[in-house]
Amino acid sequence: MEERRLEISLQIEKERMESEMKRTQTLLDAQQLFVEAFLGKQQHHHHKKAKSSRLLEDKKLRQY
Repeated sequence: MEERRLEISLQIEKERMESEMKRTQTLLDAQQLFVEAFLGKQQHHHHKKAKSSRLLEDKKLRQY
């Protein structure tokens, strides 16, 4: 009887740890998506800013 309780206790602990690992992995995946989205917008914004700067320079050169 005591051995069965120990087995059940170990199984419950194993399942708890697996559940915690899944939760942690889900959080890491969400954070990774957030970082990728943020960096993507930063790069897109930087590219857009650089492009608009070049257009401004071209416009100024044409005025002269």
